[in-house]
Amino acid sequence: MTKLSFIKKTKYFLEFVPLYAGVFLFSLLPWKAAIGFGCFAGRMASYLVSKRFKLTIDNLTRAFPEKSPAEIEAIARDSWENIGRIAAEFLKLSESKAATLAHCRVENDGELKKWLATGKGALLHSAHITNWEAGSLIMSAAGYNFSALSRITRNPFVENFLFKRRTKFGTHLISHRQPFFACVKALKKGRALTILMDQNMPAGDLFLPVFNRVCAVTPITALLSLKTGTPVFPARLYRDGHGVIVAQYEPAIFPPEHYSEEGVLELVNRLNAATERWIRAEPAMWLWSHNRWKRENDPKRFAKKEETEIA
Repeated sequence: MTKLSFIKKTKYFLEFVPLYAGVFLFSLLPWKAAIGFGCFAGRMASYLVSKRFKLTIDNLTRAFPEKSPAEIEAIARDSWENIGRIAAEFLKLSESKAATLAHCRVENDGELKKWLATGKGALLHSAHITNWEAGSLIMSAAGYNFSALSRITRNPFVENFLFKRRTKFGTHLISHRQPFFACVKALKKGRALTILMDQNMPAGDLFLPVFNRVCAVTPITALLSLKTGTPVFPARLYRDGHGVIVAQYEPAIFPPEHYSEEGVLELVNRLNAATERWIRAEPAMWLWSHNRWKRENDPKRFAKKEETEIA
């Protein structure tokens, strides 16, 4: 654990206590009751956390100008309900491998298995949609030599708890802090490495349109693909009619033989397009409460634009 002052450590511990209590509560509940409670809690939170809910409404309104205010609010409430469901599912699924295998499945992974059988690593492109935590759990539970790029949380007690749950079935986590060479190492070991590239990046190198609004986008998946010659396997997450969480793989995207900045940009745009397609299919399943367009007016964006125009 990172060395912290007594006051900060106490603050973080007090923040962690409700989470631990919630985990104990969920461990006593059967699957259906736990999921129902999680959905209820998420929907109630949409009324309590007004600032974030307003951001959710604003993001949806600008992404779907053709939808009525009533439709936008319905999607927003459902999106918050899904946040609660994600938490409940994660807590129950990470209790045992049997629970994960019973409530999740992998589809269309034949091409991925064939590629990994050669001993080479693979890049998996996914997003914060439906339940990305379950998407990682099912891959390791299903026997994949699996790695995931993960954002480190500030609270060390929470981070330690999440780390143990996320790695329970063998997942290897890579920190989001300067991850490039750690990712290359994982690929050289023949691992399937998943990267979620649909959230604001504090140091994103590219500014590209997502739902017709410019935001910071990380090019790490494309850079890894072109630098190492590794194909990218897009994985859409959805729930079937019985509530089972499905990781459904689409055809692999193979990089060009030679590296180029144009090739990186083209692949980033293809991956962004896949993510947007998944979100448009089920808009309530995405994390609209996240400030995805936080850097929309970032001075660095305009500086890069000016440099391009001068060149």
